[in-house]
Amino acid sequence: GRARRDVAGRRVDQGPAGEPRYGLVRYYPVRHGDETVGVGVILVDITERREADLLRSAVMDTMAEGLYVVDGEGRLSLMNAAASAMLGWSEQELCGEPVHDAIHANSADGSSSPEEDTELLRVRTLGETVRRDDAVFTRKDGTLLPVAYSAVPLATGSDVRGAVVVFRDCSEEIAERTRVQRELDALSWVGRTRDAIDEDRLVLYSQPIVPLGNHEPGSEELLLRMIGPDGR
Repeated sequence: GRARRDVAGRRVDQGPAGEPRYGLVRYYPVRHGDETVGVGVILVDITERREADLLRSAVMDTMAEGLYVVDGEGRLSLMNAAASAMLGWSEQELCGEPVHDAIHANSADGSSSPEEDTELLRVRTLGETVRRDDAVFTRKDGTLLPVAYSAVPLATGSDVRGAVVVFRDCSEEIAERTRVQRELDALSWVGRTRDAIDEDRLVLYSQPIVPLGNHEPGSEELLLRMIGPDGR
């Protein structure tokens, strides 16, 4: 025939130790005048590239942390499965779109967060590295996801071409810290109360309760107040 044909990733040989080698094979007709007299073959070894792609796929698909990459304009280039699961966005939905508008538009209190005020802008424009333990990302459904993240510039030589962001959901960590703090606060007040009892710093007060609009006799409300070690 007259058509060329490329076959990518085909197993073409074995290496010295018996490991498979892969190549990009191109077949083309060899003609003499108007007659096809044979088939030419061009082979490019792509074993290392194929192994790198397999390693990238394995890491991206199995890592528990979310990862996404943006270009110099802040548009999504790549997102792994964990990031999609946590944020609700698929890579196809956001690819080529500004990430800030979709993920970083809100602060922890729900207010808007202009892109020019965000630390991630400095990563992809100034080449700074940023780490935060108290950030929030916005999910596709509009809810906020507490995250800790690290962002590093994606650079070629001295040129910053974007940023790589790795993040994790820290909702459970925040809930656990809140629970522990409540327990510590409760224990603190137990200790304060015991000290006040031991040091005779509980004082009894009475407060009159006066009925309005009639002449019924009033009553009293008893209050127990704690005096602090400083006398307040």
